[in-house]
Amino acid sequence: MTDKIINENNKDNKDFGHTRLQWIVVMIVSMLMFNYGLETGWLSPMTKILTSELSPTGSPLSSSELTWVGSILPFTAVLLVSFYAYITNVFGRKIGVLAVGIPQLMSWVLRLLATNTTLLILSRAVAGIASAGCFIAIPMYVREISQDSIRGSTVSLLILMQNVGFLFMYIMGSYLNYYTILWISLSAATLSTVLMLFAPESPPYLVKKEKLDEAVKTLAKLRGLQADHKIIQLEVSDMKDEEQYYKSLPYLTFVNIFKNKAWRRGFLRVILINTSQSGSGTFAIMTYVWVILSSSGVSFDPNLQSLVVPVLLLFGSVVSMVLVRKFGRKVNIFFCT
Repeated sequence: MTDKIINENNKDNKDFGHTRLQWIVVMIVSMLMFNYGLETGWLSPMTKILTSELSPTGSPLSSSELTWVGSILPFTAVLLVSFYAYITNVFGRKIGVLAVGIPQLMSWVLRLLATNTTLLILSRAVAGIASAGCFIAIPMYVREISQDSIRGSTVSLLILMQNVGFLFMYIMGSYLNYYTILWISLSAATLSTVLMLFAPESPPYLVKKEKLDEAVKTLAKLRGLQADHKIIQLEVSDMKDEEQYYKSLPYLTFVNIFKNKAWRRGFLRVILINTSQSGSGTFAIMTYVWVILSSSGVSFDPNLQSLVVPVLLLFGSVVSMVLVRKFGRKVNIFFCT
């Protein structure tokens, strides 16, 4: 698609549009990843409060209870992956993204009301529902609304915003009280969910549902061009061809994937990349960094020292955005691994 559009650009001297609206929509969506960063970083600075007599549950959490509060989120997320894959495919990418925002909002409400450990664990389980969609519905939506020239940067922005949220939570945890942090987090979740209501559906999904007129109008608006512009017509035509190609493929099963050499190699590469990321222990460190530093016997305030972790993650995200734009995805993945 990219090469054809570039060639068309070279022939046409008219305005080629702009990316402003695309970036605005991506920023709205990335706020949901910011919320995920807040959620991921929440437990570490809150551990000191939850295990003290000032715990909102009325009594200090035991090591076992604290483990459940920390681990229930990824457990729930694993169970809901298929759910988000289904709703984004059947009901649309926008609905899939909204299905991330609503549980995020609910989890903070439950935490404000949590007067016992069960409600606290339930709030984290609800947050796990949203977490499942953060890496399915959100990247899918951002990829489909972004044009080729900025797609690498827009997708990288999601991880950047996640790490900004992570850092922001650690800063709040060092200086603000328990309920103030919850109210700020709830406000961020509410704002991002409400703004997402005004975001457009992705053009490829509209083409998939044979809503071609709506797809053309949406794409033209996102690209800052007229609906009859050659670039818009060419891009929609490519979307139609791509959709026809996918419809011509046999129903995908694990057996079919491993029978096809190209699919098998792609599947194994994805498994390798995701395993290296998940197996790195990053999530465990982010969740329990305060406990780790406190147990290590550091003389400096663990709350402040733990800020090093999100700062380094944020720095890595910025470097990643530069590398992916300059050298491409493969080089970036190689250095990260």
